[in-house]
Amino acid sequence: SGQYEITAVPEFNIKSVDNAYWIRNGMREMAEQYKDWQCTFVTHLYSEGGDDFNVVEDDSGAHFNFSLYRDGKNICYDGSKDSKLTDEASYFLGGILEHCRG
Repeated sequence: SGQYEITAVPEFNIKSVDNAYWIRNGMREMAEQYKDWQCTFVTHLYSEGGDDFNVVEDDSGAHFNFSLYRDGKNICYDGSKDSKLTDEASYFLGGILEHCRG
């Protein structure tokens, strides 16, 4: 077993969702072909038969990368600020932290 990071070319709107779908299903099909399994969850689960799942305690988790664009221009970076983030990027990150579980 091992861990891999898969990076897709950034796309906009439905194209980015399509890419995520194709990557996830492509990984699943390849794992099935080699009689293996893959997991795209933040935490891996395993089953001892039946419907009860157990959490693997030594998992490494997951991360997400975001970009914000307006009129084709990245609106995250502002080199004049100490944080190097635009106000839009700061508010965006604040909203994620406010509403995420964890």
